[in-house]
Amino acid sequence: MAVFFGMEIGTTIASDKHPNAIDSFWFAIRPVRPFDFVTVEHIHDTKCIGMVQYFQTFRDENKGDSFTEVTVAKVVLMARSTMSERSLNPVNLPVGLGKSVRFANADEIKFALGIPKMDNP
Repeated sequence: MAVFFGMEIGTTIASDKHPNAIDSFWFAIRPVRPFDFVTVEHIHDTKCIGMVQYFQTFRDENKGDSFTEVTVAKVVLMARSTMSERSLNPVNLPVGLGKSVRFANADEIKFALGIPKMDNP
């Protein structure tokens, strides 16, 4: 599967079994792999960049008598900021519901890995 940076791959969710926290969030997925880097736009012009950690599939029983199988992915956050050297104002709130999740681009991945701050990356 080819990875297209910036391509939307899912939407954030939250439930009793899949809560979002300040260090992780869940999203209903389209094709992704473990260890893919993803980005979600957060509040106050911040971004949350993380790595897909694992998947779960469950039956969604909220559709009346029918059941729908849903696969979700857990993302572990690696960076949370505006990606601007001048205004690193992390917002320590969980990612909200219904946010678009996309593959992270090269600059976001470097930022999440701390490469801009390394002398010799």
